[in-house]
Amino acid sequence: MSGKKIMDVDKLQINEMPRSRSWLRSKVGKGLSKLVSLTLVGLAFLPTQLARANPGAIYAATNNGVFKSADEGASWTAANAGLAGIDVFSVAIDPLNPATLYAGALGSGVFKSTDGGQNWFSASSGLDDTIILSLAIDPASPQTIYCGTATSAFFPGSGVFKSTDGAQSWTVSNAGLPAAIIDVVAIDPSNPATLYAGTNFDGVYKSTDGSQNWVAANSGMAPALVEDLVVDPADSAALYAGIGGCSFNCLFPAGVLKSTDGATSWTAVNTGLTDLQVVSLAVDPSNSNVLYAGTSLDGVFKSVDAGANWSLVDSGLQSTLFAIVHLPLVIDPLNPGRIYAGTVNGVFKSTDGGINWSSANNGFPPSTSIFALAIEPAAVPSIASVIAQVESLELNSGQKNSLVTKLRSAEESLARGSGFAAGNQLHAFINQIRALERSGRLDRATASSLINETQAIISAISQRASGRH
Repeated sequence: MSGKKIMDVDKLQINEMPRSRSWLRSKVGKGLSKLVSLTLVGLAFLPTQLARANPGAIYAATNNGVFKSADEGASWTAANAGLAGIDVFSVAIDPLNPATLYAGALGSGVFKSTDGGQNWFSASSGLDDTIILSLAIDPASPQTIYCGTATSAFFPGSGVFKSTDGAQSWTVSNAGLPAAIIDVVAIDPSNPATLYAGTNFDGVYKSTDGSQNWVAANSGMAPALVEDLVVDPADSAALYAGIGGCSFNCLFPAGVLKSTDGATSWTAVNTGLTDLQVVSLAVDPSNSNVLYAGTSLDGVFKSVDAGANWSLVDSGLQSTLFAIVHLPLVIDPLNPGRIYAGTVNGVFKSTDGGINWSSANNGFPPSTSIFALAIEPAAVPSIASVIAQVESLELNSGQKNSLVTKLRSAEESLARGSGFAAGNQLHAFINQIRALERSGRLDRATASSLINETQAIISAISQRASGRH
């Protein structure tokens, strides 16, 4: 594996370690295994946007770099130019420009691709020599990116880093955070200035000012290893935390913890779980009462009542010891019955909401471990096109700004997964265009072109909402 050396662990450099998290478990014990079986932000809820004509690409972060599937997991190809030999722990996709990707590597910082993973280049200016465990992109302003870090298997990194220029540069953004490994960073999709950080045995921390300041949000939670955090896309006050372990003999609950008050307090929601080492969580983007939990040893569990009860859904998953220790989960936002799970034995796929699973590994080298998965969101180029057209119109600044504001609001609503709000904003845009035409400020041909293109966007949103794609 390439990359800088970062720290001796059991007298072995990270560079020299075999690329298997199960080996790490057996070699250096529980503390290290908890670090390297992390659930990463690439698995978090990806925004539902306009219906795409073809299946979205799936990206897998692996011990052999990044792999890509363009056919719903039927086959995979390496997408590694610039990443060869690098262990990639996290992957994230720009929600407004899906050809732009970010990958977090073991000891090598952040990498960026602007061509759908064909080529990668280092994007680590300002980052310490860290392991990048998690990446999160602001859905409303994708130039803003956060990463959670560690410097080695046992020691924290510099915590959370933030970029506001598409990973050209990074700054530490840690005021109030403990000196802890940051396993996961989650963004509230309805208010991206609100962030949550899951730590290694220090619980959850919250920021309401875009990571400038952090406060503990741990009431009811042990000094826990927070493997994953997800925000309910339909109710931003509701969050779920996947706990992979806790200190002091787990005197506080592990498993899945839920908050209904923006992380002010937490309660365990573990009825039906037979493994309380929960390493990943996923929320159905079309019905947030439906959740999936990936566990260290017992496979996947499903809840259809917002976490109140869980049942095992692992038929076809390999569940031998260490076979599913990472188990990242991701749901196709345009077909929520289609779910992908990553294991130390590659990718598994379900097309029936987790009831049955089958291997989806064609193209992976032997012994490929999957550390994170992400599905390309549906693109929104049409709104960007309409914005460009409006900005070229000969209107006074007030009229033009009013039109652009409506379009950008619709774009942001789509990035948050709210097609209903986006539709309303686009209808308001159409009404203003019609008013400008009636007043003689816009000619008929221009107005008709803008209205027709906007109505096509609304139609696509409607088709997505009704499941016709």
